[in-house]
Amino acid sequence: MTADPRPTPFAPAPRTDPDGPRLPVLIVDDLSKTYADGTEALSGIGLSVRQGEIVALIGGSGCGKTTLLRLIAGLDQASRGSVQVDGEAIRAPHPSVGVVFQEPRLLPWLDVAGNVGFGLAALPRAERRSRVAHALERVGLAEYGHRWPRELSGGQQQRVAIARAFVAQPRVLLLDEPFSALDAFTRKGLHEQLLDLWTESKPTILIVTHDVGEAVTLADRVVVMRPRPGRLGRDRGDRAQPPARSRGAHLRGGGAPGAGRPRPLPATGPDRPPPHPRDPRQLVVSHRRSATRSMDASMPVTRRTLLAGFSAAALAGLNRPARAAATLRIGYQRSSTLIALLRQDGALERALAPLGTGLSWHEFTSGLPIMEALNAGQIDVSADVADTVPIFAQAAAARITYIAQEAPSPEAQAILVPADSPAKTVADLKGRRVAVTKGAGSHYLLLAALAEAKLTFKDITPAYLTPADGRAALASGGVEAWVAWDPFLSAARQQSGARVLRDGAGLSLYKRYYLAADPYVAANGPVLAALFDRLAETGAWVKANPAEAASRLAPLWKIEPEVIVRANAQRSYRVEPVTRAGLSEQQKIADAFRAEGLLPRAVDASALAIWTPPAR
Repeated sequence: MTADPRPTPFAPAPRTDPDGPRLPVLIVDDLSKTYADGTEALSGIGLSVRQGEIVALIGGSGCGKTTLLRLIAGLDQASRGSVQVDGEAIRAPHPSVGVVFQEPRLLPWLDVAGNVGFGLAALPRAERRSRVAHALERVGLAEYGHRWPRELSGGQQQRVAIARAFVAQPRVLLLDEPFSALDAFTRKGLHEQLLDLWTESKPTILIVTHDVGEAVTLADRVVVMRPRPGRLGRDRGDRAQPPARSRGAHLRGGGAPGAGRPRPLPATGPDRPPPHPRDPRQLVVSHRRSATRSMDASMPVTRRTLLAGFSAAALAGLNRPARAAATLRIGYQRSSTLIALLRQDGALERALAPLGTGLSWHEFTSGLPIMEALNAGQIDVSADVADTVPIFAQAAAARITYIAQEAPSPEAQAILVPADSPAKTVADLKGRRVAVTKGAGSHYLLLAALAEAKLTFKDITPAYLTPADGRAALASGGVEAWVAWDPFLSAARQQSGARVLRDGAGLSLYKRYYLAADPYVAANGPVLAALFDRLAETGAWVKANPAEAASRLAPLWKIEPEVIVRANAQRSYRVEPVTRAGLSEQQKIADAFRAEGLLPRAVDASALAIWTPPAR
């Protein structure tokens, strides 16, 4: 009797080297991409990834990470060079290569099971159903097969996307920032589920991320890309044969001692030496990974358990002597207005030079990953984040200090509806679908506006979406309202005629806060004072020179200058010290999120430390 050649759910792919070294599965050779207008996006990319290896690709925005993934996936054509998977050239989408995008990209006309099994039409129905059911069970959605994508949270939708990628059993799986739009706690849970799925078929994985902590948590090797044109830095994390490990065994608390244990943080480029083996930043990462991976498999991955691991990392990594730092490491988002301008004109470098302090800049996709990096000792100072972000960090027992705030800008966030919407007040949203970014300042605005209208969150159908997806959903009719903040708010109003149903005036102050790690604050007061002064000066300059500020920000934000002028007019940009009394709304935010089950425990918003600049 001939054995059935069809694979069982998540069966490991065949290998030709069962007892020998793991051979390369993915080979990228001299890959380059030049667009029709002459822009050179990639130049001479060479990369080899072994069977079952997980490689993280990090680098700043615009360095070509997504372009590289598209070429490997066969979604675009290279100008020079080649991509091979198991020796076969990839020039078009191929069943051996799976992709998980930043957004879930689920088909709204198929239920969850239909989306997961979409690429399995050639399989017998029984096997297709078996694979889909197994995949959904592995991502914790066994009971969700008959639900529609619109009925899922953002994290649940991304779990469906991950299950869809794994169920096809690709040899190579490409992940393009798949967790960047999710809150920190949801992202941690998905990290564990991704690694758990990996143990079953052990595909070769290449993941793009901006988050260094995420890269170290997930990857065997970290490779850094450099911009203009995109190219790879020297990879010092590569080895002839990585040590054997079993992520699954370690995740379940079993396996040999040290199995799955993280190695030191690899180097991130030719001009950056490898960290010292006792670098406390490595200890933080190691402790955090072991804290989350050693949880028993029977323990549900909840916000509470993830916060416990996050808090343990803080205690392990930040209880170190305070000392003056030679370099100020600043984490920022692309929309960090004042930091973006300081980066551009070099004013902060000049101010810090007499203090003997250098600068390094670290871009993140949102505020919560910045807080994680701050808590883990990977950066020293955070650029402005929305008022809700420190609340989540505080719930995770982060040791951080308020160092400055931008005065309230309540009109810089609002609930939008299409120009022809029949809705006249927030009360008209009862029973309607509303897009909001989970955990953002706009989330609190929605809660406050509903309360003002004598409604609760259960009276609407929330759609947790990123700003880009929220705007698209509003324009297409997928949602009846969208809660946005600037510059997205002004762009939607000016470009599509969206109408403000309710802004934050009288409901939400919408302050933005700058924070620093406690140990850094203790030893670097003069540096923080110089930073505070430059921020205050830059904020005043933006308000006094709106057109010039917009022209400088436009190429950074890729938004029309007239939209930026409108957005900046609604922001105060008045940088001032934080006061204990001024944190009263922070407590309201914490209580509102706690009531909605978004925080695992009550938070005393006044408990965080406050640094005050010296009197002038």
